[in-house]
Amino acid sequence: MSKPFFEVFPSLQLNTDIRDLMGQTEVERVSATKRRDFLRVYLKSTRLIQKADIWTTEQEIKKQLFPQANLTVKIYEKFELSSQYNPEKLMDIYKESILEEFRNYSMLEYDLLRTSKVTFPSEDVIDISLKDTAVAHEREDDLYEILEKIFCGRCGMKVKVSFSYYQEEENRFQKNAE
Repeated sequence: MSKPFFEVFPSLQLNTDIRDLMGQTEVERVSATKRRDFLRVYLKSTRLIQKADIWTTEQEIKKQLFPQANLTVKIYEKFELSSQYNPEKLMDIYKESILEEFRNYSMLEYDLLRTSKVTFPSEDVIDISLKDTAVAHEREDDLYEILEKIFCGRCGMKVKVSFSYYQEEENRFQKNAE
């Protein structure tokens, strides 16, 4: 049932940049809960779309098409990217979106990822080096799950996410405190 985005949402008005991006996407499926309080839009694109643009589109669908409804609109995007994308290039281009997604999910995981050191030891491996703290070890599984959903599920890459840890260097305040 894949249809161009604006065949499914013909009257939706978006700013020019987002309109151009959405004009290149296809809606694979739309579903709603029985109570009609949650609308899911499954979107497929050959171009990478920043998370902020996805969120703006969700808000505009709600505001313009269902203004009186107590409804949450959620877009589930899936990218079919060309072979020019590898995990390192994707991380470079999409890092702000990944961080924003983590910030929306949990400030703790966001801060862990924001302060991490990301390396690519091989074409299909992403190593996330975290500060060696109990919290980092405790949250590793959550970070792994979200990153795997983004890279493998959403972007269709076959990558392995691994974690390593580094000791934070003592700063002069810590030395003075001792």
